[in-house]
Amino acid sequence: MSLFIRQCIPADRDSAAAFLQSQAAGVSAPPIDIAKLDLQSSLIATDGENIVGIALCIRFDPASESRQLSVIIRDDDADLLRTLVDKAMGKLASRGLHKCKVICVDGKEPAELWGASQWPPRAAVAAAV
Repeated sequence: MSLFIRQCIPADRDSAAAFLQSQAAGVSAPPIDIAKLDLQSSLIATDGENIVGIALCIRFDPASESRQLSVIIRDDDADLLRTLVDKAMGKLASRGLHKCKVICVDGKEPAELWGASQWPPRAAVAAAV
């Protein structure tokens, strides 16, 4: 099978919630309210009919445009994780949303993952302004 990444649609809510529950068991991360899912910025990665990764963008502050991006993959695939982060952050940036809390559920250290992505760390962005 081949990997396919697409934007989430309303019909994906239940399968995304089931995938999230199955993959994030035992992981200490903030709960995700699927009802607040921002479909325009959320992605789903499939291999045939099986979900292998999701990038769920949740509007976590109703008073602002702040988002939480939770990226979860089925297997230890750092390339897929980086791709989902990069694509979802690109979707947010194209909509003028430049601030986002990112949570990645993966066995790797966050700094290692973030360093390999195309997005600068927060300190570098603050220094550039």
